[in-house]
Amino acid sequence: SYRGPSGEVGCYVAPRPLTRDSNYFEVSIVDSGVRGTIAVGLVPHCHSLEHPPGWGPGSVAYHADDGKLYSGRAKGRQFGSKCSSGDRIGCGVERGSFGAPPAQVFFTKNGQRVGGLGVPLSPPGLFPAVGLHSLGEEVRLHLPPPGPPEDEVGAMLVDSLEEEWGRLHDVQLCGSVLEYVGKGKSIVDVGLAQARRPLSPRSHYFELEILDPGEKCYIALGVARK
Repeated sequence: SYRGPSGEVGCYVAPRPLTRDSNYFEVSIVDSGVRGTIAVGLVPHCHSLEHPPGWGPGSVAYHADDGKLYSGRAKGRQFGSKCSSGDRIGCGVERGSFGAPPAQVFFTKNGQRVGGLGVPLSPPGLFPAVGLHSLGEEVRLHLPPPGPPEDEVGAMLVDSLEEEWGRLHDVQLCGSVLEYVGKGKSIVDVGLAQARRPLSPRSHYFELEILDPGEKCYIALGVARK
């Protein structure tokens, strides 16, 4: 439900992108609130939470208050009918387009297909998103279930490949394990591993597990400018 100050957008982005096996989600409008300014769609990993889905680059959304489709800008085009309390808006990606971008995104209203369009698909994918913008708006999310643990482990291993790291100095990468390979004779013999991508509103946290503290456990974890 919307709880923000008047005039500010409330935006929810799911923790996982749609996949070939989990390619569709729905939102039930419990209460359309004062204006019914509810947006349902997909956003890229870097979407700003200050804007509703559909306004930011690479995002797309069906807006309930005017029935328009917004794709990457704040001006929509006529798409479907308006939605209000009791309606369900669905959004998905055609399974066949996961391996052949652009992603073919489609929308439904109360189980009936409304239409679709092609949207650029870049790693790590398109995330379900909902925007709320007036008092009293309340929705119920029906997200696809998460994939099996094996899929998550596979994703972690992909993310740990060397090309995902912006800087590696005196550090050896083996799968998801970082190991110091420097001389370690003085304070300047420091090993450094810096990720290529910065933290973001969606990926704002990371952890490190110490497998072996080594001789002196000179291990530091934090954030730094590029």
